[in-house]
Amino acid sequence: MSAASRPKSEYRSAQQEDCPVTNTAPPDPAPPPAARHVPCPTCGRPALFAPANPARPFCSDRCRGVDLGAWANERYRVAAPPAQEDDDTLPD
Repeated sequence: MSAASRPKSEYRSAQQEDCPVTNTAPPDPAPPPAARHVPCPTCGRPALFAPANPARPFCSDRCRGVDLGAWANERYRVAAPPAQEDDDTLPD
């Protein structure tokens, strides 16, 4: 039987067949998270911790540069036990 000769009563809608296709709108996406602020490691002012702040976790490029300079000048150090002098003599 061709589609032209088929009676309309034989056509089924997607809703009658429990098809996943529906006419309802998709659910609303989750709301964006609230902006998070953290203290700037250099000056302590609140800094936006989000992709909108390219200097994160710093509040500005200036504070980021100050921190980089401190690392370059070796102002930040990790505590370690004092080094023992090596004894270059062989055991007897």
